[in-house]
Amino acid sequence: MPAYIYDVIIIAILALFVWQGAKRGLFLTLCGLAAVFVAYFGAQFLSNTFCEPVAGIIRPVIAQTITEALPDSVQELLNGSDSPNDAPAATEDPVASQDPETAEPSGEDGKAEPQAPVYTIEQVMGDIREAGLFKGIYSSLRHAVDTGKVRQAPSQSPVDALAAYLATGFARTALFGLTYMAVVVGWFLLSHALDLAFKLPILSQLNLIGGILIGIAEAALIIFVLVWLGQVIGWVPESPESPLLKLFTSDGLWQLWESVPS
Repeated sequence: MPAYIYDVIIIAILALFVWQGAKRGLFLTLCGLAAVFVAYFGAQFLSNTFCEPVAGIIRPVIAQTITEALPDSVQELLNGSDSPNDAPAATEDPVASQDPETAEPSGEDGKAEPQAPVYTIEQVMGDIREAGLFKGIYSSLRHAVDTGKVRQAPSQSPVDALAAYLATGFARTALFGLTYMAVVVGWFLLSHALDLAFKLPILSQLNLIGGILIGIAEAALIIFVLVWLGQVIGWVPESPESPLLKLFTSDGLWQLWESVPS
């Protein structure tokens, strides 16, 4: 590829960003950059604040969805629990039977008393996998169970523990996405309304010049990254001959910095 082709591409990128900077102006360009930070931190705050109430609303729906994926015998067991204290509790044995009939000796006569059936999170996860439920996030849910992020209270069933974890994750994700989009749209409308003030004679010149300078800075950064990537993959020569391309290499920028009087 001829050396001057790189210079033509660089000039085209610079011209494009200068035109965009002049069109948007200093105010809208800065507002565009600020919108990213405002939307992110605003969405983070609101999602953390309202996550639990929203999770409480959708938790029963998720629990019902998980329950429907379980065997019929287990559904009858879970639906037959009259109170949280009657719910099947977790066990330390992850390979316990899905419908165990266990008994342990009690009383002075040594006779066995029937023990409440036990159903574990591991068994629920197995049933979820066999039913094809939550395919897109099963690996993440599996990791959460393995690392102890899914916590089951003593009086809580494994289905409720998984539903609580999933409801919290779904609520936080949905709230963050909706809040982020709402803040971006609101900030866009507000910034364009305030941009009318920068149409005044003196402010308009400042707005134009500032927008052009920011456009040049953005273009220079992008060109530097593209040239660096091109050198890494071998599309751009390590020691370019064209002066404009050489300026946007690491050596060229360093030489330019050294030439600046201190």
